Amino acid sequence: MSSIKRTWSIEEKIADGLVPHYGRKEAGELKKIQKENERLKKLLAEKDLEISIQGELLKKR
Repeated sequence: MSSIKRTWSIEEKIADGLVPHYGRKEAGELKKIQKENERLKKLLAEKDLEISIQGELLKKR
């Protein structure tokens, strides 16, 4: 991170905001966030599959 700070002349206060704060989260809150993240990933994968199938069907017409 320090090389990025030097390269882009980012101040320490700003750069600290770029680092995830997972260590500051409580274990229960972190698990909740991870579970929600997995759910959203599945929804996105389903939507991508749906769009792909629709594209294939349109090509066959």
